Amino acid sequence: MPEAPAVIEVAPAPVAEAPAPRVPPAGGVARRRDGKGTLADIASMLQARADAGDAQAACHLGIGLLQCGLLGPYSAQYMDRLAASEQRHDQAGRWEDADNAAGQLLRLTELRNQCDGIPPSLVEAGGDYLRKAALAGHPEALVRYLRGEGLGVGFGFLRRPAFEQWRREAPILLARELDRGNASAVLVALTSHARDFGMLSDITPRDPDAAATTFALARRLFGERAEHIAGRLSLPTDAGRVAQAETRAAELHERLFAGETREFEEAARALVPLHDLHGGTSWPLPGTLVDLDTACRSRSTQ
Repeated sequence: MPEAPAVIEVAPAPVAEAPAPRVPPAGGVARRRDGKGTLADIASMLQARADAGDAQAACHLGIGLLQCGLLGPYSAQYMDRLAASEQRHDQAGRWEDADNAAGQLLRLTELRNQCDGIPPSLVEAGGDYLRKAALAGHPEALVRYLRGEGLGVGFGFLRRPAFEQWRREAPILLARELDRGNASAVLVALTSHARDFGMLSDITPRDPDAAATTFALARRLFGERAEHIAGRLSLPTDAGRVAQAETRAAELHERLFAGETREFEEAARALVPLHDLHGGTSWPLPGTLVDLDTACRSRSTQ
C-alpha cells in the first residue's frame, strides 16, 4: 500500500460566535428526559478543551455539532405535520407507519433539546472539530472523517473548500490506517468499494480486484458479518483473479493483524451514520442518532 505522510497540517477551526441560536424552540435551553444536561450546556467547556488540543473533546463537540446541523430542514411546522401523521396512522390502524413517524419525531425532539441555544457559527464548525480530532488520531473521529461525515448533509459542501481538503486527505489517511492494521479502516475501505455507500464510495474508483482483496481480508477478520455487503460490491468472477485476491488478503491478514480476528461490533461502531434520523441503517450495525454520552469513547481497533 502507498506510504502517506505522518503529519497533515491542521487548519484552525473557526470559532466565532453569533448571538442567535440555530434552532429556537420555545422555552429556552431544554433538559433531557433523563435529567442530564444537554450539549448546549457543555458546548463552551468542550470548545475550550478542544481548542487547547483535547482530541476527545474535539471529537465529542464535532459529532454533537454535526448532529445539530441536521436540524436545518426540519422546521417546527414539519414536526407538527409529523405528529399529525402519527395520529392519522394510529387511528387508521397502520401501526408500523405510526411507529416510524413517532420514532422520527422523538429523535428530532431530543436533538432539538440537545442543540437549543448553540450559536449557528459554532454549529457550522462541527466538521472542523471532527477533522481536528481525526488528525490527532482519535479513532472514532478518524473513521467518521474518512467517511466524509464532517461535510454534513445535502450538497452545499461541494462548493466549500472543506470538500477539496477532505477529498485530498481521505485516501491518504485511509491508506495509512490500513498499513497500521486498523480494523475499522478495513470496514471503511470495504464500504468505499460498495455502490452508493456514502461520499467515500463516490470518490473511490471502481476496482474489482481491490474490492475482492478488501472483501477477503474483511471476511478473515470478521467472519460472516462482513459478507452482508457483498451484493453492493463489484467483484471479479474469474477464478484466477479471485484466487489472487485471496492470496493478497492472506498476506495482509498475517502482516497487519498477525492472522488474528477482530471484534466486529467495536470496529463497526463508528460506521453508524450521524444523519440517519429515519432509522434505515442496517449494516454494519443498526442505529440512528449517536448517543452523545458514549460518543468518542471507542477503543483503538489496531
